[in-house]
Amino acid sequence: MSTTKNPSTELRQLRVLADPLRVRILRALAHEPRTTAQVAELLGENDTRLYHHVRALERVNLIRLVETRPKRGTTEKYYQAVPPEVNKRSSRRGAADLAPLLNALLDMARYDVLVHLPSAGEEGAESTGILALRLVLHGNAQNRAAMRARVAKLFQQLAQKESKRKIKPDDEAYALTAILSPTGESKPRTK
Repeated sequence: MSTTKNPSTELRQLRVLADPLRVRILRALAHEPRTTAQVAELLGENDTRLYHHVRALERVNLIRLVETRPKRGTTEKYYQAVPPEVNKRSSRRGAADLAPLLNALLDMARYDVLVHLPSAGEEGAESTGILALRLVLHGNAQNRAAMRARVAKLFQQLAQKESKRKIKPDDEAYALTAILSPTGESKPRTK
């Protein structure tokens, strides 16, 4: 996928992702192709309710039709998620434009963690593979730009390696979410 994207297309994608059910559908299609009926069963939803949402995700190129199979006089359509990109122009947009994407991203991360949190009496987070970290950095705009570039490069390297991996049936999917954002905390005192 190209790193330059039409701003109107990107805005349509952000609007589509504002619906929590669409985020759940996108998540269900992230790692393997599925039919709308399979996604409905996985999510515990009525498949007729999902067709509208699947079409909306397909219209803005967040999912794509990857295969069709004939089945008992009908055709099954298998969809898979297309990884969304946020290009550099997005960082200059207002909060109203980025809010749907950030909400979707945070909802997906929250869901991933909550589903896999150990219950009382079970082993701790080490057994689930969950790693939660937060680091507050201080610096000027130049420091922030350098950190942003390093994190983006790391994600790009990881994504390239992952795209070349052959996924095995017993492999588990793990998500890595990073947000570099001002905190609103006061600046450190100078001595």
